Amino acid sequence: MKAQSAVAALCLLVAACSGGGSAAASSETAAPTLRGAHNATTTQRPADSITTTTVARTTTAPVPDLPVPIDPISSSLETVMIDVDGAERSYRLFIPDLDGSAGSPALVVDMHGFTSDPDRHDAVSRLRTLAADEGFVVAQPAGLGRLPSWDASATSRSGEDDIAFIRMVVADVQERVPIDERRVYAMGFSNGGGMAHRLACDAADVFAAIGTVAGAYVDAAACDAAQPVAVASFHGTRDIVVPYAGAGDVFVNVPQWAAGWAERNGCTVGPVREDLFEDVYADAWSSCSAGADVVLFTVIDGLHSWPGSPDGGLFRSTPSVSATEVFWQFFNNHAR
Repeated sequence: MKAQSAVAALCLLVAACSGGGSAAASSETAAPTLRGAHNATTTQRPADSITTTTVARTTTAPVPDLPVPIDPISSSLETVMIDVDGAERSYRLFIPDLDGSAGSPALVVDMHGFTSDPDRHDAVSRLRTLAADEGFVVAQPAGLGRLPSWDASATSRSGEDDIAFIRMVVADVQERVPIDERRVYAMGFSNGGGMAHRLACDAADVFAAIGTVAGAYVDAAACDAAQPVAVASFHGTRDIVVPYAGAGDVFVNVPQWAAGWAERNGCTVGPVREDLFEDVYADAWSSCSAGADVVLFTVIDGLHSWPGSPDGGLFRSTPSVSATEVFWQFFNNHAR
């Protein structure tokens, strides 16, 4: 795919995910109606002017008890326990209604950030809701520790254990539902984004593409992926937790990290930059080995938050675009 056509496709993709055909978001917002607000003045009438009205009582048939609607997400959600070398690990599994679906569904492994958990993370990414609409399977593993986290380093034993655990999660899901092995993806936020990067490096035989938001990429240069893995990422320029420009030997410079993946994937065109919204632009690398494109979405003045999320946590999130929807569309275009 040529660079211009690749970026044009991205523009259409992002515009569609934003819910409108224009890249420029409207700044006009209707004034909210406050429940319980009163603007009119009330004049009290004298007591002798008050008349009494007799209201005829009516008898109506009792309203029958109706069944409480079943939440299609919670009713299809379960916690699965896995033994990893004697350590009990868990993940949340969501399998949507697949009746009438054409072909085997994709699987997206979605990883929470530092100190979070699968349910709190899903309140941010809203991936289960999208999966229910689009018909793909979601596995959301839980990190270890009193402050749950992932070891995304390239050399530690616990990092190897996390990779082994997530490999087992994918294998366990495959035993439960006939997923399309060509369409297995990983995404994550912050520390979970760093873990998605590590999976692309050390489990490239499993994952066709990854999506990261505000990824904390540890030992990013120590990456020897067995095959190309497509990469899409969002990062804010004012992220004070995982700085966009990097943080010494701790976190890598984000544009350099993306360029590293483009080199790793053998991309020969790019980066081609396109302004998508007033506060978001994309740098895209294309003509890559096995079609494994790389796209970095930069959020101007963006903080440590998930784009498009109604629950941004501690930091404000840009409403211009939904990272979750963009990742899903990106995944759809990148099968193994």
